Amino acid sequence: MGLKKGSILQNSAESIMLAALFLHPATTDVTTRGYTPPALVPTISSAVAAARAAAIAAAPGEHMLLPGPRTFYDQQKVPCCVSCALASAMEALNPSWPRLAALFHYYVCNFERGLGDPNGSLPLGSATLTPLGVEGVCESVDYPVPFTIAGASTPPSQVAFDDAKMHRLAGDGSSLRFRRLTGTSIAAAVRDALNQEHPVVIGFTLPVGYPDRFLDSSYAWNDPMIARDTGGHCVTAVGFSDARSAVRIHDCQGASAFDRGRWWMGYRILDSTFVGDAFSLG
Repeated sequence: MGLKKGSILQNSAESIMLAALFLHPATTDVTTRGYTPPALVPTISSAVAAARAAAIAAAPGEHMLLPGPRTFYDQQKVPCCVSCALASAMEALNPSWPRLAALFHYYVCNFERGLGDPNGSLPLGSATLTPLGVEGVCESVDYPVPFTIAGASTPPSQVAFDDAKMHRLAGDGSSLRFRRLTGTSIAAAVRDALNQEHPVVIGFTLPVGYPDRFLDSSYAWNDPMIARDTGGHCVTAVGFSDARSAVRIHDCQGASAFDRGRWWMGYRILDSTFVGDAFSLG
């Protein structure tokens, strides 16, 4: 027999899970933000830059998703960047919706579906995108937990689960509307998705110096030769500028970080092996 959502027994069981998942000093990776990049083999090809240049020449300019995500999450020490990026994309895709509770998605994926690794990190893929169309994401007022380990393990109420069903990723009758971006140039694919009003969620290997010392004076990361850290991160692309040769990134380190919570990721980074996954929504 399953445990009722929000019951004392469920709370106790999940407290045990929480201790095993988050508090074991031998397995906790303090450098990750909650995304584990796939193993990649470095490749260098002139075809990548050529494909990107062709895409820009076909439709040069810039485009921003407006109004874009309204919530600037601050994940703090919770490895929930995948959930923050996906919730931000859902807000960008649905401007009339209220602010969404990213930690609701994290709870569903980590505790309901058991998708978290030993550090509590989530993958970026169909496993974590599918709950957007099944359970959905509730509004913030229905799951007002803090971004702490205790908050992230708090079972949502039935009200929150019911509300989340009102905020689900739409489908076309056979599948949900998300797509892995592939092709010779990921930058070109991201530009194309943004031009069609589709937010893009990007998983990448952290550069050394993130979050304080990896951007230049214009809040841009353009150097694919920068040293790599050991962890990964996930963010939402909400626009692009060909003048900058970069996409606009909505991060989850709070509104006071970077340039009012956002920064620029260069096309050269998107087309480098720093980027492990990219999915468009909508």
